[in-house]
Amino acid sequence: MLDPVARPCIRTAYVLYRGILDAIADDGYAVVHRRAVVPRRRRAAVAAGGLARIAAARLGARYGRRPLPAGYGTRRGPAPAPEAAAAVAGRRPGEAWPDTKEAG
Repeated sequence: MLDPVARPCIRTAYVLYRGILDAIADDGYAVVHRRAVVPRRRRAAVAAGGLARIAAARLGARYGRRPLPAGYGTRRGPAPAPEAAAAVAGRRPGEAWPDTKEAG
């Protein structure tokens, strides 16, 4: 498990990389022809929230307090489990996505 002071950094990276994956999906997985990006405002908002959580975690570590929960201050929670994402997409876990072809 991660040190409580490092958790906000990892959480911030997770949210930003998840945003890139969402942008890739929104662009129809056309990653060869176009770069998928997270808008600057979203990056700034995520970074500001991450900095606040880092400061709180460092102060908490200094004074013996518990760090903020992982999802504190975010509008979006953690990504669903693969089984849940598969169910939402209308497929079974392990099946190929409908718009992709399996290599073979």
